[in-house]
Amino acid sequence: MNYDWRLPPAPRDGVIDGYISNQTADAIIDGTYANGLDYLGAELKKAADAWKYFHPGEPDLDALDVIAHDAGGLIARAYIQSDAYGGPIAPGPLSDGSPGPSTLPKFRNVVLAGVPNMGDTRSWSGVIDNWRDNAVMRFLLSRLVYAEYLYVQTKETNAISGPDYAITASDLATDTVLRNRDFISRYVPTLNSMLATYPFVGSDDSGAALQGLAAITDGLKYANALLLDLNAGQGVPPASSTGIIAASLTGKLYVFAGSQTDTSLWARQRNAPTESCLAMTSNTLASVQQVRDWINAVATPDALERLQIILARIEFILSAVGVDGTAGKAAASDILPFNDFTGRCAGSGEIWSATQKSVPADASFDMRFAKRGDGTVSFGSATGPFMNAGGQPVHAKFVISEFVGIQHLPLMYDKRTQTAMLGILDIPNINPAFISTSKHKMSAAIYTQTYQSMGAFLVNEEGVFDQNLNAQQAGAVQQALQYARGIFQSSLEAQGWWSSVIFDPVDGYVTDELGRQVGYSDAEGAKNAIPDSTWIGDGAGSGVAFINGHRPMSLTVHLTGRGEPFTVDAALHGPGGFTRTVTTGTLALGATQIITLEIPPEIGAQDYEWPSWTTSPQPRP
Repeated sequence: MNYDWRLPPAPRDGVIDGYISNQTADAIIDGTYANGLDYLGAELKKAADAWKYFHPGEPDLDALDVIAHDAGGLIARAYIQSDAYGGPIAPGPLSDGSPGPSTLPKFRNVVLAGVPNMGDTRSWSGVIDNWRDNAVMRFLLSRLVYAEYLYVQTKETNAISGPDYAITASDLATDTVLRNRDFISRYVPTLNSMLATYPFVGSDDSGAALQGLAAITDGLKYANALLLDLNAGQGVPPASSTGIIAASLTGKLYVFAGSQTDTSLWARQRNAPTESCLAMTSNTLASVQQVRDWINAVATPDALERLQIILARIEFILSAVGVDGTAGKAAASDILPFNDFTGRCAGSGEIWSATQKSVPADASFDMRFAKRGDGTVSFGSATGPFMNAGGQPVHAKFVISEFVGIQHLPLMYDKRTQTAMLGILDIPNINPAFISTSKHKMSAAIYTQTYQSMGAFLVNEEGVFDQNLNAQQAGAVQQALQYARGIFQSSLEAQGWWSSVIFDPVDGYVTDELGRQVGYSDAEGAKNAIPDSTWIGDGAGSGVAFINGHRPMSLTVHLTGRGEPFTVDAALHGPGGFTRTVTTGTLALGATQIITLEIPPEIGAQDYEWPSWTTSPQPRP
């Protein structure tokens, strides 16, 4: 089932009791799509209709099996924990005129794979408009949000309309910081519906004495009311409301949780800029030497050698892939709003926070952290409502499966997890040789590949320059270096290129040197002819063209006006640098314009030897 990712998984009813009381079966199939539950209702109705059509005269479809991933699991839970579950609907005629079903089906077995049942710490970055924490947030999600923000800003009458809301520029707060957050809360309410419910905010580097949103000024206004409702008000494991799920299923609930993978577990709150941000200038890599000077000045003797080794490796990487100061600054910045590519350092006394992958010293809820997670959802969030303090399922109908080393997206296509799913579905004679592991290789994989290959995150990932390294942090840096090696090698093979071009609102295509195009127009529709390109748009002149891995000799943007003010914001990353081209104006209906984009420089590495992790000189191959 596909649904609008911006919408919350389900509505809130204003009562925190483990049950959503304001939904009925008829309500979730009425054709109004205000949340994920409405999309699920439409799919359940299709299944019920198909069953009735092929089994005339038999009872309605009573139950079906469901496999849900990420937020889809929260939608499935919301259905089970509501009056809509298996509820009556007004029967309508089927395609052959026979009467349709009078009830929606219930669930037999449910698989929750990588579901943030107690929320996701990473959502906090989006909620507070600080997208610095990882490359996906910096270069993908923030761009999508910024594209729509530009739309409402371009013209006073421009509005983004939803099922029960409209967003215009005049509706938003006037303060710049609050304006961004206001837009995010209206346009992407799902971020709040995914926010962690457990205490995840710490005020020191160790993560001791974690607190909830009450520890942050005005933090409680961001509290995740939906998840608190589904978990009967319990922000930490287990949740008493899971008894509703156990009683409602005719089969079992299977929780698939990835483990042993670095995952954002808590947020470090600060009230001053980091040294690494202050040391990084916006236009030169010479700032690496400033960081080196800072390390020499403040590092303790036992940590100095390790930090120097790491800095030497990072210095080599930056030189090899040619990351320029703009990208480096974005990676090192303390605060990176969605409408700023370089970000800024926090002011003295300014409160801000950044998510952390280190295991916090606070052991109050150790079961959340001991097995970390799948890289996106913590192990404890995926399993928490269904697991007691001893790590056992709280009900005989619950089965918790740990998949070591399987990350968030692969939970749906790894051979091990697929084999387990087929067994749950009672598929006989399962032959792993016939299980496909390539169906995921589509647009989502392009994004994953692109944003894991950015490289700029190396400068400040894992707080490398902000604290002395322990063994776990050193391991994280080593993993970052391995990523960098892949970036370096792919750059030598003409990869490492990434482009995104925002259209708001204007028709147009990005065109490469061979005349291939990606974009949209009313006349010719969507195009994705450039290799590894993807168009995401609304069909009304607003959208983003993404291109991954394509080494352009030239890129032009061919526009066709819609008779209103427009903005085109093009960002290009290459192995040798970064360029940005912003064009605004008013283009008459049907009028055309061509924009030539500046192409980043090629890679400039002179030394192709990869440095080892030790300090000993290594011979050239």
